[in-house]
Amino acid sequence: MPSLKDMLSKTMLFTAAPSNPYSSKLGAGDAINVPAPTFSAATPAENRAIWNFTHDPASPAKISALTAQVRMPLPNGAADPSASPMTMPVCDRIEVLSVKVKPAWAPDPIDLPLTKDFVVAKWFLGSGNVPGSVPVNAGMTHPTSTPGGWWRLESNTDASVLVVFAYELVQASGAQPRKVALSDLENAGAFPTPTNDDTDPDWLDPTTIDQPPPAGTPGDQKAVQTTVTVVPPAPWVIVAFSLTTCKQRADFEPGGVLGAGRVYPHIMVTSTQGLLEVEAKLAVDRPVKEVMANMNEMMDTIGHLLVADTNDQRNLFSFIPGPPPLPVWSNFFDYWDTSPGTGVEFKMVDPTKGKRTVSGGILRERSSAASRAINGTYESKSDFDKFAGQGEYDNLHMAPRMKFTSPNPGGPTISNIAMAPFCVHDCFHTHTRWGTISGSLPVPNKGFSGRIPYATDGATLVPANQTVFLKLTKSGSAVGFEYRAVQGGNIQPANWSVFNHHGSAYALEVTSTTLVGLARTGVQELAKHFDEPFTSLLTSPMSMGSTTIMDDVKPIDSWAAFYQRLQFTGAAPSTTWQPRINILNLELCRKT
Repeated sequence: MPSLKDMLSKTMLFTAAPSNPYSSKLGAGDAINVPAPTFSAATPAENRAIWNFTHDPASPAKISALTAQVRMPLPNGAADPSASPMTMPVCDRIEVLSVKVKPAWAPDPIDLPLTKDFVVAKWFLGSGNVPGSVPVNAGMTHPTSTPGGWWRLESNTDASVLVVFAYELVQASGAQPRKVALSDLENAGAFPTPTNDDTDPDWLDPTTIDQPPPAGTPGDQKAVQTTVTVVPPAPWVIVAFSLTTCKQRADFEPGGVLGAGRVYPHIMVTSTQGLLEVEAKLAVDRPVKEVMANMNEMMDTIGHLLVADTNDQRNLFSFIPGPPPLPVWSNFFDYWDTSPGTGVEFKMVDPTKGKRTVSGGILRERSSAASRAINGTYESKSDFDKFAGQGEYDNLHMAPRMKFTSPNPGGPTISNIAMAPFCVHDCFHTHTRWGTISGSLPVPNKGFSGRIPYATDGATLVPANQTVFLKLTKSGSAVGFEYRAVQGGNIQPANWSVFNHHGSAYALEVTSTTLVGLARTGVQELAKHFDEPFTSLLTSPMSMGSTTIMDDVKPIDSWAAFYQRLQFTGAAPSTTWQPRINILNLELCRKT
């Protein structure tokens, strides 16, 4: 029967630790000192420490001042190898706001106090490695060499912390939870063994778990050999809050063009008895002011962008040489909101929804220049499919807007340009699902099959019985979001409810300058092909005909121009931009 040590083996920090991490536990009131990273450009990016943060034992469910070491980008987006790193403020605050559980005997959910009085232990890990493992479909057994568990992506972890709270629930009206002694939790048999098999992330190999001693007296042939499990009269509940930071990898988005550092604020909840529902709420704040304002075409504030990925394997402009598909918004997305409201919850994951088709919500741009000339910019009808579990949006970007200023006298100035589908700088991404534009997705972008992660193209990135809400926030010097997730159904004893499994990622640098260069060239050729704004027809005797040239807003010269043309099209000589998708009814798109 498992102890607390066995149960914590399922956390990301314990998975990443190179040896027995339990022995390095800190006291409930001990401070965690996170050393500042020593940045070395000579160290490969996947091994380079970049993260730092603070943790106050008086506020055990909160992380403050999360920063990353980032080098200034070159014009092609790659990090300048000769530049000293800047300390970029990534998140002012990451905090668990609440955790609620509902046993069968409780009329209402029980709010668990996330205070220092209920902390039983904590851990800090300076660096580690999560070994990659082959995902499996439900019903298959994990090969011995590729164990399952919750964490299956190859990751080199950076500074990380785990804080464990413990509660005994009291079956009396209005009674508050009681603290559980760490020594009781450490006993073999403190938790029942999960009733699942080795295809489940919570499966614990019984041969590796210390068993309670059999009953009876040694040598007494009449003794009854039975196993004793310590089960408290009221359920014990464990809440494990962790922040795991990861070093740079190019596996966050399907194209592999962005080097990003993943950030995993996890809330894991388990109980010695079954539960009907668990709810967790997490807050993430970024500084509202961009520290690199007026540099690299950045504006001075950070904003929200909500996006729904497309599920159509389309490439509207395959005649353009380069990496198909071009990252224009009509290829990658179905709808979006560049100025979403704050204070309203959006349902990002809805397990009650099946696959469905949305009609009358959008009109996508035509892919034929001849058809545009005759019939206008947009298709007459543009239906699109939403997959099972898909909610109102699939991802949130929190990044500074960009500003394009023409180098030509009298040229245009364009403000509030959103960076997407990948962000070259200072973008904090949170995805609850990835669309299937590229066909079969890489393993890091696949969604859950039941409780098994990284298994299904286009599925949501949370276990199948979770509903996820996102509320955007902006107050004073902070811009952020509140992430609320509810897991329902028959939650088995000793099974973890894992919230925010997917985490977030912070953009560090472009890692494939070749692919990005081809994309920028392709977008420029696309604009010329469609005679979009700031292009013109040049007739020259030397060319023996007419050639379309780009007068301004050149994506090969400017990142801001590149992102502007990813979102917008139009027709010269007009300088009025048209979105590549005309969103007719955003509420219909969201609510369907």
